[in-house]
Amino acid sequence: MPTNVTSPNSLVVGAEFISSGVIYTPSSASMAFVYYVNGSASTTTYDLTLESGRWTVTWPSLGVDVPSDVNWTIYCSCYSGPVEAGVIRVIDP
Repeated sequence: MPTNVTSPNSLVVGAEFISSGVIYTPSSASMAFVYYVNGSASTTTYDLTLESGRWTVTWPSLGVDVPSDVNWTIYCSCYSGPVEAGVIRVIDP
């Protein structure tokens, strides 16, 4: 089920990486967002920041087509492919 964000608000995402039930701290992590602006696809990738053992990133929905779905994918240095993926739904205020 997608998470809704009301345009033009920002979404703060937190992530933890767990291996065999133990929290793992990779050397780096990033999150890619695929969204539409004026009907054209755009992709932006942000580096996540490690704060108190939790990786975080803020994604601004300003300028994104409303309503629309934004696909996201999280990557980390400890795994060669995507770690997790999902959808954010940008909705009208």
